Order: sequence, then structure tokens, then C-alpha cells
Amino acid sequence: MAVICDMRSLEIVIRTIAVVAIIVFVSSCGSKESNLIMDTADAVMWTRPDSALAALESIDTLNLRTKAQRARYSLMYTMALNRNWIDTADPRVIQPAARYYERHGSKDDKMKMYYYLGTVYHSADDLDSAIESYIRAKEYSTGSDNYMFRGLISSAISDVYAQNNNYYESISYSEEACDYFSRANDAFRLWNTTGVLACYYSNIQDWTKADSLYTVFFSQPVRDTSIYALHLMSLAFNNYFKPDSNPQESIDLFNKATLEFGKKPSFLDYCVYAGASELLGDKETADDIISQLANSGMDSTTLNIWRYRIFKHREDYKTALSLLERSITDRDYEVLQTVKQSVALAESDYYENKSLLLDSERKIQSLKKWIVSLFCLLVIAFAVVFYSIVDKKWRSQLEEMASVNDEVNQRLNEVLLCEAGHLRSIDSLVSTNEQAKKEIETLSWKLSAAGKESMVVNLRSKYVEANKRHYRQLNELCHKYLEAGMSSRGGKDKIYAEVKRILTILDEPNQKALESMLDDNLEGIMTKLRMAMPDVTKKDFRFIAFLILGFDTKTIARIMGYNASTVYTKRYNFKNRISKLNCEESNFFMEFIS
Repeated sequence: MAVICDMRSLEIVIRTIAVVAIIVFVSSCGSKESNLIMDTADAVMWTRPDSALAALESIDTLNLRTKAQRARYSLMYTMALNRNWIDTADPRVIQPAARYYERHGSKDDKMKMYYYLGTVYHSADDLDSAIESYIRAKEYSTGSDNYMFRGLISSAISDVYAQNNNYYESISYSEEACDYFSRANDAFRLWNTTGVLACYYSNIQDWTKADSLYTVFFSQPVRDTSIYALHLMSLAFNNYFKPDSNPQESIDLFNKATLEFGKKPSFLDYCVYAGASELLGDKETADDIISQLANSGMDSTTLNIWRYRIFKHREDYKTALSLLERSITDRDYEVLQTVKQSVALAESDYYENKSLLLDSERKIQSLKKWIVSLFCLLVIAFAVVFYSIVDKKWRSQLEEMASVNDEVNQRLNEVLLCEAGHLRSIDSLVSTNEQAKKEIETLSWKLSAAGKESMVVNLRSKYVEANKRHYRQLNELCHKYLEAGMSSRGGKDKIYAEVKRILTILDEPNQKALESMLDDNLEGIMTKLRMAMPDVTKKDFRFIAFLILGFDTKTIARIMGYNASTVYTKRYNFKNRISKLNCEESNFFMEFIS
């Protein structure tokens, strides 16, 4: 029963893992698929915006796992809506992009985000927020070679100012947009902006400039019928108001726009038609149009102004004056509302706030520098106090060390007296060793051919043993030096240094001399070892020399600065390696190494 339960539990676990794996895989695939769809939409955004929008709407937003993905989708979706002339006044559409690109992304990403954020505010008639977003987009566009987008930003700012009846600023930004579209070789937007600019010059009654720009616009091919019809109406407006007014031409342009190009007339278009009809003496048509406009309930202020113009033309000054006063009262209210939402003031406030922010940041930086300087001064003061305390303690320790040093020197002098006797013993051993070597050489020469080899081996063994006794004595002498003065403070280092001075032949700089001495006394042992093991380092040959000298682990560790375990390991490795050498001297080497 227990086995069955375990099997069921295992089956449940396996199924759970499988389901989780499938979910993760699908999610991953969904995320990758979403990225591919966004890439495709981005590629056709400007040539086929309807296809781009359809592609984006096919994405399941639940598959957008990261903030970067959601931000990109949000920005691209807002772009697609804008490109398809679908206005959205809901800031939530672009909020994911706004939150992300405020702190992340490139200057190009920020430029696009603030531009399309501006379009959302613009659609909601929040002109203050719109102009602020457009200005931010313009700042991030500085230095960019995306002239088409820079032109869109300038054109959008121009539209906001025009909506606020500030045509002088509109003209400035529209001219800037024309320059950018020209650099981008964007013939369509340059053509359209030229027509818009002509309309703005007409609004400030610069008839010469307006006529010149209208001529440029209408001399080019019709690139968009709706835009062409729109500017036909603006030219009709222009021809009505300029000093050499041509009302018949205004009516002809109205008819051309509506009949040939299918434009639906706006409220203002009908007002111009009514005014032109009045100037041509067609009072019936003018009254009929004005009556229909009055019944529509649209823009009574503008309508009263046009009625004023009509009754003034008819010399009904009393009615005209009454209409003028009513229109002025209404206009005052409109002006007041305009002042409440002044685009120019919003732009000015933006730059003022930015200046205040920069000034605040400069003050913060200055305060930071002051705090850092104060901190450095405190650190220096602390360091001075600390140094005086440490210096006092250090001087006390130096005095104590001087006392110890005197004691060590006294003990060292005693050791040096003993050293002289030991050196004499060493000289005696060396002399004995030389004599033994000569005897071996003499005897070897005198041996017969038959017994020569065995006798040499015999004598070599005695020779090796004699040398070992000699170097064991040298090792014991090192021990005495190294252990002398261990009980006194600081004596170890002082005596060890003196031993190294006395036994200079054991030092690393004198390794060549040490090896030469061993070669002279041991039939060229170091030279033969170098030939047998050419890859051994200089330091390791020094280690081998100490092994041949018969030094124990403790002595070698002290001299070479190793710990005992390192000496044991290296001794074992070299004995093992030498035993495996494929040469005649292998046994000879091992006699001394062992």
C-alpha cells in the first residue's frame, strides 16, 4: 500500500512539473512572439499604419512580461492610433511608456514618448500639459538627425499656439517645421505645412507673404485631396479679408472645395460664404445661411461678428453696433478663458521651473561639496590626534625594543664566540673530506680492470657516508644558530639574520658557489642533476642542494621560508622523481637525497 501511495505521489509531482514547464514555455514563446509582432508593426508604421495597428491589437498584453516590453507596446500603440487619425484623450494609453522612458531608454525613445504624450493631452484640450510635453520632446530632439520627427514636434507646437490664437509663435514654429521637413526630404509634410503657414500669415494680415505661400502650395501636385480642399477654404478666407477683396473668387473656391473635392464645410466656411454673398449683393443667400447657422446653436460669438459685418455693409448701424457689443462681451469672456490657459505662459512657466530646478540642483551640489570638505577636515583632525597618540605609544615601544636589542646583542656575541670554534671544526671536516676524495681517486686508478668497478662502488659508499656525517654536523650547527636566543624577545630574527650572514654560502645569491662546492666534493652531482632534470627551477635546485647537504625539515623550512608540510611534500616529490630517472646516476643521486 505504501508503495502504491508513493507511486501516486510521484505521478502527481511529475504531472505538476510538466504543467509548469508547459506554462513557462508558452509564456516564453508568447513573449518572443509579441516582440516579433512589435518589430513588424514598427517596420510598417509609417507606410501602412492600418496594418501596424492591426498587428499591435493582435498582441495579448498578458504576454508582455517586462516593464520595457510594456513601455514599448504602449508607445507603439499610441503611435499607431495617431498615424490612423484616431485621437485618444486617455493618458492611460501611454502611461506605461511615460513612466518607463522618464528614467530609461535613449534620447530618441524619450523624444517620441514626450511627443505622443503631448498628442494625448492635445486631444484632451489640455493645452498647458500638451505644450510642456512637446517642449520636452523638442529638448530631447536636439542634435538628432531624425529631421522628420523634429518637424512633427515643431508643427505640433505651432498648432497649439494657433489654437490659442498666438499666430506669431505659430508662424515661427511652422517655419522651423518646414526647414526640418525639407532636410528630411519629406515632400508631403513640407507641402502641407506650407499651406498651414500661408493660413497663419493670412490671420495676421500679412497678405503678401500669405499670397506667396499659397502660390507655392497650389503650384504643386495634389498630394492629399482633403488637405488640398482645406487650404482651398483657407484661401477663400484670405481673399475675402484682404484689401483687394474678391468675394466671387471666395465663393468659387468654396464650391471647388465642396463639389470637386467633397469637403464638408465648417462653421467658419459657411460664414465666409455668407459674407461673400452679402458683398456680391445676394442678401437672400446671406440671410438664409446666417439663419441656419443661428439655429444650429454653434459659436454664437463668431456668428455675431459675421452678422455685425453684414448689417454694417447694409448700413444698419444700430443693429450692427448691438451685435458688435454682444460679440465684444462674448469675446472678453473668451479672452479671459484664454488667459486662464495661456500656452505662452505655460511654456514660460516650464522654462522658469526648469531654471529653478537647475538652480536648486546647483545649490544641492554646492552643499554636498561643503559637507564633503567639512568631513575631510574632521578626518584630518582625527588623523592628527590619532597620530599623536600612536606616535607616543610607538616611541615607548622603540625604547623597549632598544633595551631588548642590547640584550640580544649580548647573547649574539656569546654565540659568535662559539661560532668560531664550530667554523674551525668545519674547516677540519672539509680538509678530511678533501683527503678522502684524493685517496679514492688514487685507489681507483690503481685498481685492476676486473675488480675496479666493485671497489669504486665500495669506496663511493664510504665517501657518501663520510660526506653525510660532514653535512649532518653542518645541519646541527645551523640548529644551534637558529635556536640560540629563542627565549629572548626579538632574538630569533636577529640571530637568524646573523646565521645567514655567517653561512653565506647557503644564501640564494651564492647558489652557484654552493652548487660548485657540491660538484667539487661529490663528483659533479649538481651538474649531473641539472642534465637529468633540465626543467627544475633555480629555487628547487637550491632545495635539492640542502637535501644533499643532509639538512632536516626544520632547517630547510627556516632557511627557505617554507612551512614544514611544504618541505615534506617537496622532499617526497623529488625523491619519487629522481628514483624514476632513466640514467646511470639515479642510484648515486638517491644515496644523497635519502
